[in-house]
Amino acid sequence: MRSDISLRNTRIFFAGTAIMAIWAMPTAASAAPPGPDFAPVICEVGSKTVRFSSHVKSNVITHKKKVSIPDGATGQRSITTAMERQVTASVTFNQSATVSADIVIASLEGTTGLSLAANLAVTSSSTQTFTMNFNKPGTYVVFDGVETASGNWVGSKCNSNGTAILNAGTGKANSWAIGHEGAINCASSYKAGSMQAKAKEFC
Repeated sequence: MRSDISLRNTRIFFAGTAIMAIWAMPTAASAAPPGPDFAPVICEVGSKTVRFSSHVKSNVITHKKKVSIPDGATGQRSITTAMERQVTASVTFNQSATVSADIVIASLEGTTGLSLAANLAVTSSSTQTFTMNFNKPGTYVVFDGVETASGNWVGSKCNSNGTAILNAGTGKANSWAIGHEGAINCASSYKAGSMQAKAKEFC
């Protein structure tokens, strides 16, 4: 009699275990991978960025005047320079570009560390007058110049739900930083590529 009861209990136990196993099995719906609605958010909706794949910086003389200081004529003098070259800030875009010129110039500033002129800004075409102190006789070049920055840029933008970063075009940019004026002695040597070395080319 006791063995019958024990057997029934055992059967009930295993039957319960089988039921539990059936309930633990995943359904086809729960085993399916997440759909597109579950894509993670990776960027801010509508945001746009620009990076430069390459860039260069250089010095450009915009105004200059060659001056000869004879013996007995040293000291402070006012020199008026004429325009040598005009520099224009510009941004070019390919047909699919969707970023603004302001974003491109701001990115070029961050890349080069220069405070750059806005798109389409142009250096002065008028004469420039400077007061210089000449300590000894010789031939000098009084100059004004700007530091230019240029490069190739690549744009990107966040899609409408923040789940993907898309291409926002490519292009080129060029701008300039506020100028440097001074005077160089044509008999002196200057570091290659410097503003002074550029001015000496006009000796």
